[in-house]
Amino acid sequence: TLNAIYQKRLAQVRDILPFDPTTKSFVYAKVVRSHEKTRLFATADNSGGYKVIRDLGFKTPDFMHASTAVEIGKNQLILLDQDIIFFTVDGTRKGTTRILHDMLETIHADWKRFLPVVIDGDTLYLDPTYTAPATFQSAMHTLDQIEWYFKR
Repeated sequence: TLNAIYQKRLAQVRDILPFDPTTKSFVYAKVVRSHEKTRLFATADNSGGYKVIRDLGFKTPDFMHASTAVEIGKNQLILLDQDIIFFTVDGTRKGTTRILHDMLETIHADWKRFLPVVIDGDTLYLDPTYTAPATFQSAMHTLDQIEWYFKR
């Protein structure tokens, strides 16, 4: 069945991670652009990408509680685990560490003190074209992306 294939692939990817994902927090961050400004949201949604990350065992930050979306501001930034992993969803396909760094700079000038792991590039960009639908194909694509990221 598709579920058995998914569970097997999930175990394979979990095994290549250099840490136990149940000990790590993650932010499923969505970049939202408007004519006024660009904002960064931590989201908990029903997308395929988000479900895969949760199925791997990663935890959401405490400030998420039961929220489905929280704009990341100064208060949230200082509460994040120092070794948090950002899974950034950016539909422009211009996902670079520089974009995330610039956004964090506008939120808090001293962000590097709180998130040294992001300086080292611990952020994985996911294209919502492939990861948004809650489908088998989306899940497999997300697992492929996570595997590629941690094997590089």
